[in-house]
Amino acid sequence: ILSITELDLSKRSLKSIPKEIFLLKNLKELRISGNKLTQIPKGIFQLKKLWYLDLMQNNIKSIPKPLFNLKDVVL
Repeated sequence: ILSITELDLSKRSLKSIPKEIFLLKNLKELRISGNKLTQIPKGIFQLKKLWYLDLMQNNIKSIPKPLFNLKDVVL
């Protein structure tokens, strides 16, 4: 399971990103659109291989600047 490279948690009514996600060191693509997120946890920066992050249709008020270093961020 630690070798997962893509994960789609879209439309799951999530209010936060499960902390277990940050253990997926090989994760490259994370889709979490259509949830109820209000912030992006700092744990997201532990995902060093992450290059695609889909945050569309959430209630996020601010985006940490380091997220813009990703190749593809969808807001």
